[in-house]
Amino acid sequence: MAESRDAAEAVVAGHICLDIIPAVTDYDSGEVAPLRPGMLVHVGAVTLATGGAVANTGIALHRLGVRTSLMGKMGGDLFGQGILDALKGAGSALSEGMIEDQRASTSYSIVLSLRGSDRTFLHFPGANDLFSASDIPYETLAGASVFHFGYPPLMARFYDDGGAELVAMLSRVRQVGVRTSLDMACPGPGSRARDVSWPEILKAALPYVDFFSPSWDDLVVLLGLPDDQPDASALTHVSEQMLAWGTRLVMIKLGSFGAYFRTANREFLSPCFVVDVAGTDGAGDATIAGLLAAWLQGMPLERAATVAVAVGACCVEAHDATSGILDWEATLRRIDKGWARRETILLSGWRWDEGNAIYSGPGNTGGAACDGWPTPKNRQLR
Repeated sequence: MAESRDAAEAVVAGHICLDIIPAVTDYDSGEVAPLRPGMLVHVGAVTLATGGAVANTGIALHRLGVRTSLMGKMGGDLFGQGILDALKGAGSALSEGMIEDQRASTSYSIVLSLRGSDRTFLHFPGANDLFSASDIPYETLAGASVFHFGYPPLMARFYDDGGAELVAMLSRVRQVGVRTSLDMACPGPGSRARDVSWPEILKAALPYVDFFSPSWDDLVVLLGLPDDQPDASALTHVSEQMLAWGTRLVMIKLGSFGAYFRTANREFLSPCFVVDVAGTDGAGDATIAGLLAAWLQGMPLERAATVAVAVGACCVEAHDATSGILDWEATLRRIDKGWARRETILLSGWRWDEGNAIYSGPGNTGGAACDGWPTPKNRQLR
């Protein structure tokens, strides 16, 4: 299929939901947890916003100037209409690839962001459990540079049968000639996704993934890792396993510590920027959007890593997942004006590289080219 002038540079598919965010930021986590029978908690006004990888990463890419197409599934109900209206408000064409399934109920999350604590979700997967590899119109992807898929652990058809749908989808996208990006999620207690073998699913899927970007919390649950703050050796060990399973680049999101990057010849951590945190919803998705936008711009990986954590930092300055995202030029201006970075305690013995603003690890062997950072088809953002 010939690429049209207006073809999407990035396609974002997978999980989407409506986020219901009550204002509870006047409370510390210990004041309302656990909630007791008969307890009444006074809260502020509610914010309704799109959530999930499709909306969070997709709208962030759109705000960064990337021509973006979205693919997800919702029900024909009020929550579904709310998602469509929100997508149209963010960009007139962003809702065009969405699927409305009258059999399904739209997914939603109740998001609790308490002072001094990471967010907590009460989540209903809804229509996401009906999304499948056959819902992707592969013939329309040829003009794109990257296909990003988010949250298979929250989408039943992508973890049932040993992840066969996930592998089939990623391999077909690769056959079209499009780079692939994969994000994960942390399934909650009681989810069937906790009972499947994620190591086996990832072994089958990662040979078809160019950019793999889980959070450390995702990996703790999916791979059965110790629930501890990771140190340098843990990050190195896990990333080497992901590379051995076939992906070309690993970005592990580390929350307030920043993001860790690993390829065959690069290993470093890009620390977070100093911000006043309003809410952490969507921060990881925004970080991925920053990375992919910088890749489309043809930036070297080290500079792209800085952009990635900068977009994630902008995200947490707002209560919802997308309204804090700046445009491309404003993001770069903020970085280049000397935006302060946070120190990290994770990487004892790693070298601070002032020129690239990264902590360089032992696997950062250098070389003129980064083995896991291919040249994109499209280098110019609109």
